[in-house]
Amino acid sequence: MLADHGTGNPSAPWLTARLTKYFELCAKVELGQRAAAIRELAAEAEDEIQRGANGTALLFQSGAARLGDRQSCQKLGVIAQRVSGPFAALCHRVANSLRDADSEALLAVVKDAESGGDAIFARDIARQAVTCASDSGNRLALRVAQRAEQKLDELFGGPRNGVQALTSSVLTARECEVAVRAAAGNSNRKIAEQMHVSVRTVEGHLYQVYAKLHLGSRAELKDAIAGSAGPAGNARIG
Repeated sequence: MLADHGTGNPSAPWLTARLTKYFELCAKVELGQRAAAIRELAAEAEDEIQRGANGTALLFQSGAARLGDRQSCQKLGVIAQRVSGPFAALCHRVANSLRDADSEALLAVVKDAESGGDAIFARDIARQAVTCASDSGNRLALRVAQRAEQKLDELFGGPRNGVQALTSSVLTARECEVAVRAAAGNSNRKIAEQMHVSVRTVEGHLYQVYAKLHLGSRAELKDAIAGSAGPAGNARIG
């Protein structure tokens, strides 16, 4: 997928470790830790640059850029020029499109990324296209971008589907974990044992959950999680 100009092939174990780290940070975004993920992605990219591993640097930098980090966008184009391959070319287009706030160019990237099998990349760029179109006041481009975003969101169950909605917009990943366990009927002590934390820690997380979601009981919490899942909300939680 990626090939550095003037560098040798990385060892398989090293590359596997770096890819694992990349996907781990991407998962943080899905768990509502977007800001932290952006910082870590950018930091990992810088480390890879210092190591001379431009291919993996591009991967990490693209992750931060497509999540909306403007500083990463500037660096993305520079790194992309040092790497060959379709993904590098796609990243270069993303960098230029974000620099120019060109929603239509971003949507072209979305189409190519989706046809290339990278739906997550396409979804994130679609979200950036929505932002650019909204900022520019281009209503037609905004509608097109929103349709593209909705289509890609549906591949992953939708951004407002059940527990994912809570993690991405309201709760931290830890609070969500406690919320799900509590809604499933587990006691605070049982949750503490399962998560290897103190009962007081669980109580603190639940306090935040109830406050953020404006709830007063486990029953209301279960209804909130089930309700946010839409038709799937009747499925058993746990």
